[in-house]
Amino acid sequence: MATPEVSEWLEIEVRGKETKRTYASALFRYWTGFLSKTYPMLKAWIEAVRTQRESKEANVRKTWAIDLQRFMDTQKTPNGQIMASPTRWLFSSSVKSFLRHFVDEELDHDFKISDTTEQLRKKQNEEAMSLEEMRKLYEACRTTRDKALILVAANGVSPDEIVQFTDIWKEWFPKSPNDLKAPFRVKLIREKKKIPYHVTLLKRQSVSRDRNAYLSKSRIAG
Repeated sequence: MATPEVSEWLEIEVRGKETKRTYASALFRYWTGFLSKTYPMLKAWIEAVRTQRESKEANVRKTWAIDLQRFMDTQKTPNGQIMASPTRWLFSSSVKSFLRHFVDEELDHDFKISDTTEQLRKKQNEEAMSLEEMRKLYEACRTTRDKALILVAANGVSPDEIVQFTDIWKEWFPKSPNDLKAPFRVKLIREKKKIPYHVTLLKRQSVSRDRNAYLSKSRIAG
């Protein structure tokens, strides 16, 4: 979806190559599957949302969210299933990010996304990855950094926690790499809810990979 608006949004607001790709893809699907049936171009939708936001009527101000909710509720997979929660999160996040850039940086809406009973039942029946599958995933990693992240994630750390864990590594990494020995506990605080938690590197490989990644960064930095 190569428009000036999309290019500007991705360049300024969206970080990471993969995030740019998935956000742009979600916006393109929303445009082709819903918005293009009402608006001649993306800019017209932006202007419409700006006008709606100035209304005194709550439902009018939330038109953008009501439309997106309708789109997500009516989309079906090839086998007839409703849109899964992770996909809904992707659509809501990408659309809100786009509109915050062009319309109102305070724009928000709680879509109350949660798994259906069917989706929860399916998750209960899913089998965890076997040790052999984890080993293959680990061995397929091309960099020391990726191997360290895989071993941390294997201990039950969520994606957001991994991002925080890696972003502030300078705060918790010991002054001497030799002090990084398993088990190694890193105390953190979840940004949104301000809840303390910790990440513990239990496996020797995790600590070794993190130590090696640090040493590699140190050499690059000179």
